[in-house]
Amino acid sequence: NRHQFNTGANDLYEAIANKIDGDVSLYQLERDLRQGNQQHHWSYRFSKNRQDDITDLVCKEIDRFTRRLVANVTSTLKNLDSIDTLFFTGGGANLLNQKILNTTFTNAVIVKNTEVANVNGFYKYGLSQQAQNEGSK
Repeated sequence: NRHQFNTGANDLYEAIANKIDGDVSLYQLERDLRQGNQQHHWSYRFSKNRQDDITDLVCKEIDRFTRRLVANVTSTLKNLDSIDTLFFTGGGANLLNQKILNTTFTNAVIVKNTEVANVNGFYKYGLSQQAQNEGSK
């Protein structure tokens, strides 16, 4: 049983970009967010002469993004007690506030290589379907 939400990391990037004063590139913002995620310190570089610390803004938006995801999951999956593990994948999964996620879901797992996890999963699923079809012939 699976469900995929149409909201994603781009929603997070846009929310942050809309609150930064100045002309912001979503591509650069995404790169900066991913680079700063290890240290939980983020800045946005407008030019060689201007670099703004956006850590507080990013933390608030990540918390908001995570809470919205938690609300979507709890309202969509009514049978949470019957789910052994909730896997979170996709490009934005590694940007989630894991403390909020794990407080709500004790069975939450953010998979490794979140950006390509869905592709790998669908590929493996396709291979298993192909093997199953060839076995039934």
